[in-house]
Amino acid sequence: MTWTPAFGAEVSRRGGTVSPVVELSLPGGTRRWARGAMVTDRGAYLPLLDGVGKWARSAGIGAQFGLEGASWTFTLLDPAEDFADELAAYGPIALRRSAVTCWLGAPLSRMAFSDWPIMFTGVLDSWQQTDSFRWSLTCRRNDTPLTRDVV
Repeated sequence: MTWTPAFGAEVSRRGGTVSPVVELSLPGGTRRWARGAMVTDRGAYLPLLDGVGKWARSAGIGAQFGLEGASWTFTLLDPAEDFADELAAYGPIALRRSAVTCWLGAPLSRMAFSDWPIMFTGVLDSWQQTDSFRWSLTCRRNDTPLTRDVV
């Protein structure tokens, strides 16, 4: 992961306080979540990101020479039932493989969004409702280009 000089300076100034922010491009529109409320030049991030898992740094080659999946999980609070409504309206097939991006941002800073390092890009793979208004979403790398026939 490469940090821009502006991001490095902001992290130093804030004593290392950074937070993950997530964008999920669903059929009904892009949803944006963070650990705390944020407004950036890309839009507002709702403070509904409850927890994030560890990021896989790389994917290796499996026993059968297949690409091992690098996955990442985050927990979402859904008190307005936005994710549940999206699932009911469009169905699981439409939601699966929706684009996901996670950045490492500095809340309440004046730093440009373009200075935030990308921590994960991939697609939504699966989800599970773990409690009332709480979802665990698992994402994985987008391997669509690797599964297509070569022409």
